[in-house]
Amino acid sequence: MRTERLFSGPVKKLLASSFLLVAAAVMALAVSSAHAQALRIAAFGPLNNESIAVAIALDQGLYKEAGIDAELITFKGGAPAVQALAGKAVDVCICSPEHVIRLTNRGLDAHVIVPLSNITSYVLFGPKDNAAKDIAGLRGKKIGITSPGSKTDGLVRLALQRAGLDPDKDASIVGIGGSANNLAAIKARHVDAGMVSGLEVLLAEQQFTAVHDWRKSKTASLALIGLDSWSGANPELVRKFIQTTLKAAEIAANDKTKRDDALLEFYPNIDAELIRGNSDRLVASVLTRPRFTEEEFDTLQADTLALEPDLKPISYDAFNPDFLGK
Repeated sequence: MRTERLFSGPVKKLLASSFLLVAAAVMALAVSSAHAQALRIAAFGPLNNESIAVAIALDQGLYKEAGIDAELITFKGGAPAVQALAGKAVDVCICSPEHVIRLTNRGLDAHVIVPLSNITSYVLFGPKDNAAKDIAGLRGKKIGITSPGSKTDGLVRLALQRAGLDPDKDASIVGIGGSANNLAAIKARHVDAGMVSGLEVLLAEQQFTAVHDWRKSKTASLALIGLDSWSGANPELVRKFIQTTLKAAEIAANDKTKRDDALLEFYPNIDAELIRGNSDRLVASVLTRPRFTEEEFDTLQADTLALEPDLKPISYDAFNPDFLGK
């Protein structure tokens, strides 16, 4: 036997009204999704503590709320990520900001869209019982980096130069992979010192001795960079993208729960209590302002030109335009 429910006139009107509200909400969501602006973000590897703002903006749906349909595309290394940007296969790149100087010198008007970090997180570690006292003490030694031509290669070469050594003659610089590989190589005595960054620095501090620490100085270390052809054609998208990324950076800096959740996702194989106990240190370099300082830019440019003297300097405003002030 079929059972029928009979509703009074007022109830029928209420149900009809509720149905219309739900339908309107669904249509609004559909329209919002249809009008979301696509944004392709290149990354040189998995997101980490320095790029945590992008991770939070993606995971918390902040880009989506701002009407941005963001897609993260991961490359194996910084070089292919920058090549994708130069070839306009992506819109922005999570990259070392010195690429802005290099691309500009190649005739491509690149610039920083959003600064992410102002501290280079690399530390050069050696064995506790036989570590060099400083970078000059690595004369004739083997130094582990990620790969030739990488940021770690440049950092080590410049530090050796400034210590009065010839990087090509006075030390052996070998590419062995990421921080985990360098930690293993130091432990096995395959290298006399190795480059370590991010959370792995916390592990290295427990086992090894720091030979040279780049975290002690401020510089333009990591950023979302883009080309003028893209930013000039999409001024409103650029503004929303900057504001949303900075909002996520504020969350990373001030909301310990969400910060810890993001860091635990980055490093699932690391002790959770070690992460929670040091999460404030891991995001100390995260920036919540729309521009690097001129001092941070000057430090980066001086280092870049010292390594690549054929490059011509660029201006601070060309490097990091004031998009929000326009």
